[in-house]
Amino acid sequence: MMTMKQQHPWRINRLPPAWVWHFMLFLLLIALLLVCFPDSPRLERDLDEGSHLMMAWLYHQGFSFYDQIYTDHFRMFNVLLSGWMDLFGFTIPVARAMVAMMSALLLWLLYWLLLVRSGVVAALAGVAMVLVSGAFLLHAGAIMQALPWILFGLASLAALRLAERIHNSLFFYLSAGLMALAIQTKMFALLMLPAMAWELLRHGEAQGGEGRSMRAGILLRWGMTLLAASLLLLAVTAPALFDLTHLDAHTSYLFASHLGLEGLLPSKTLGRLLWSHAGDFPMVLLAVVGMVLVLRRGASPDWFPLLWLIANLAALGVMHPIWRQYYTLISIPVIWLAAQAIAEFQCAGSVSVKPLDGWLRQGVTVMLWLLLISFPMRIDGAIHGMSQYDSTLNSRLIAELRRLAPETNWMVTDRPIYPFLAHINVVPELAVTSSTLIYSGIQQDHTYVQAIDHYHPKLVLLGRFRHLRRTLKAALAQRGYVRVFKGRDSWLYVRRDTARPDFNP
Repeated sequence: MMTMKQQHPWRINRLPPAWVWHFMLFLLLIALLLVCFPDSPRLERDLDEGSHLMMAWLYHQGFSFYDQIYTDHFRMFNVLLSGWMDLFGFTIPVARAMVAMMSALLLWLLYWLLLVRSGVVAALAGVAMVLVSGAFLLHAGAIMQALPWILFGLASLAALRLAERIHNSLFFYLSAGLMALAIQTKMFALLMLPAMAWELLRHGEAQGGEGRSMRAGILLRWGMTLLAASLLLLAVTAPALFDLTHLDAHTSYLFASHLGLEGLLPSKTLGRLLWSHAGDFPMVLLAVVGMVLVLRRGASPDWFPLLWLIANLAALGVMHPIWRQYYTLISIPVIWLAAQAIAEFQCAGSVSVKPLDGWLRQGVTVMLWLLLISFPMRIDGAIHGMSQYDSTLNSRLIAELRRLAPETNWMVTDRPIYPFLAHINVVPELAVTSSTLIYSGIQQDHTYVQAIDHYHPKLVLLGRFRHLRRTLKAALAQRGYVRVFKGRDSWLYVRRDTARPDFNP
């Protein structure tokens, strides 16, 4: 008699391998984010988008950071953005597609990290909660480094855990390289280092390192690789930082520009940020209860998100100003912990005769139902939040800049997204404009006047900072500039010898 395997051999081993499912999930996440952020080249999702685009455009033309392009952060994100747009085109939708792809990869990495430790249900729930959290979609479609640096940080953790699973030291060193990439993208990645140190100590124990010297050796090897990779990345992307003769200027931009703004931006505090996302409080409760249940069961939780969250809260508690994009430093580790609570709720071993454990599990049930019921409202809120800070760019101003572009070499502006759309170069010293640079005094009115006197640009566009339009008006008139466009928030000046008299917007 023929067996089932002999009768239907095609029914055996027909399921695709695990990597296929992972790849399909990654593609689904990319498609979801691209659908959420349709092609919108005339929308500015954040006022810093223009600076990132202009830096990528100037870097593509051979300008270097810190000695030509003055900037207040490490610029690996802009180097990657420049390379991406060099392949696919220097347009806003192309740039946003890169950020959306990196955000999808971040979600997939979080899914994998949760899947390995907590199971598929917790992993899928974690991804869903991140998607509808108060800040993820807001930054997943904006040309900023708020999410890319977290991607590289989690990739560093994933590489270390993969090295432990498959016993391959190559991934150990790759982990350090990816963390260097995260730090070069955003210095907030330094806040991951305490959690990574704990992870490395645990990795040493898993590799049979019983003594302190063995675990210290693992920390030292990873740390030295991190340092070497960081120096190599800086040497490639920003060699000007190694010029010690300009150390004071670099220090001023990188550090002094972010200090002493408490009185000027009093509302930008951690308390105000948390209050604006009070709807995520059930996730915080879920995370706390989940950790208590894990510890009472005597199991070992995933300590990385907790240690990372503590470091983030400690840093944000003393920082000022606190910008809205910083919320992902809180929401992602909290949701990570909340997903672990879901896994603990599923775990049959967590059932206990002790009354407190029963009450805690009932609390998890109530919070899960609360999250499930509020899910449609959270989706609506997340979609609404995506366009909360959008501003529509002036199409007539764009058209006029494109008309003037062929005969324009340089432009001075505090709104670089407009010249980017017209492919006009902003003077590199002012490619980066931000509230921190203005309020800290690093960029002042005379900074713009000096740039105008040095480059003699044909065009001057003032559109982001209202006080510049007021204070530079007389200086521009003295230098022969005439205002040819006055919009609601943008004034365009052209040198008198090149102005078009019949232009009447």
